[in-house]
Amino acid sequence: MNEVHNDVLLGKEEYLFLFQGMHRQFDYLLKRKIVLPINIKNFIFNIKRRSSHFEKNKIKYIHIVFPSKPLVKRKFLPKGYANIDSLYNMYYKENCTSYEDNIFYALDLLISLENEYSTFLKYDTHISDRGYLAIAKYILDFFNIAYNKKLDSMFQKRLASNDLSKKILKGKGLEEVLKISNCNFYTIGNRSHLTGNGDEVTIYYNANIKENKRLLIFGDSFLKDMLPIFSFHFKDIMYIRSQFIHYDIVKSFNPDMVISGNAERYLSNVKSEKNANNFLMTKYGDNKYSPSKEYLDAFQAQLSSYYYPHIYKEWEEKIKDIYSNPLNLTIKRLSKDIVLDKKEKEFSLFSITGVDSRIIFNDICINKNKNYIFSIKFYSNVDSIFQLFYTTNESSEFSERNSIKKEVLEGMNTITISLQHIILGNRLRIDPLMNIGEVKIHDYRLEETNDK
Repeated sequence: MNEVHNDVLLGKEEYLFLFQGMHRQFDYLLKRKIVLPINIKNFIFNIKRRSSHFEKNKIKYIHIVFPSKPLVKRKFLPKGYANIDSLYNMYYKENCTSYEDNIFYALDLLISLENEYSTFLKYDTHISDRGYLAIAKYILDFFNIAYNKKLDSMFQKRLASNDLSKKILKGKGLEEVLKISNCNFYTIGNRSHLTGNGDEVTIYYNANIKENKRLLIFGDSFLKDMLPIFSFHFKDIMYIRSQFIHYDIVKSFNPDMVISGNAERYLSNVKSEKNANNFLMTKYGDNKYSPSKEYLDAFQAQLSSYYYPHIYKEWEEKIKDIYSNPLNLTIKRLSKDIVLDKKEKEFSLFSITGVDSRIIFNDICINKNKNYIFSIKFYSNVDSIFQLFYTTNESSEFSERNSIKKEVLEGMNTITISLQHIILGNRLRIDPLMNIGEVKIHDYRLEETNDK
């Protein structure tokens, strides 16, 4: 039997492992390849430089090495693949003793928890949410920040299609995941405007955090996966996908804490920060890069914290207004018959291409004890019908019974719908038009009302 299919190693009890990938993972784990000394030299130079800089500037700093899944799940490897060794332990550990206070290799922690729960996803290269939470607790303790125990009660099981299962066309697997509501934070990023994941930026802001703690993160997808957890502990977070620390970003963002990190397989090819790029200028002048104004405003505000604090304060006031409208913090989904014109750089101009146009708002922050009014202002180029669907605490499914229709005329339309005496669920759906046309949405709101 061939254990490798489409670069996926088939393990025992259906466990899946990335076999080689760009970094030839198993060649290094099985010692068929060795890590060249220049990579070790570069890693030490980077950590030494970072540790010195952040200590001098009184910024707390830690680097996380996320262990390879085969090392933690060794017992599920097929015969002939279990005799593997850690890249970090083989090549880096003894060379980094002078900086071990700023490096956390999470292998021993995750192995120690395997008897309690799975610290890696079965069908994915990534760590499970339980595993991420354990690493986050270590980091928070390192930073002397109290852990928010609310997270412990937010786990649920759901079917998930993961990166390795997709490669071999395997069905979805049941995983235990953190279900964190968008009510807890505002987030914006530029990923949807990039052709790849290089130069990715994600920003989190949580108005409910009392202390003005700022966290800056440089790393790969493992650290990005942890952002919702960190959002329970920091008011402002900026994540940049980069193997380097960009010190101009550090100065402008003005963090209290900095985290960098990498998946263990990346230790086979470490670049020196002497050769780092200027992150701010990388996409400058790129005609193919056109992020939204909302993202650019957030990016500018977060990088104004040190030199131009008034810009950050003005942006923060706008975000507080966003918090007042639950629909701004929700996850929006479009059906196949409604297309967003991305040239507008806003969630505003839509082409209706069929009779089933839907904008669905999931995971809305609803106060069960309040009445609500929904309002929308938009321009239509045709006469039609607008329809609002709402869910209740009894059913999360949309139905004609729980919907309201309003006439739409060509031109500007302002529609207000009272949702009094309805115990709303946390999903809404709007069908802007029932025929082909175009709409430009100027504003939409869901607001609490004190009316009886």
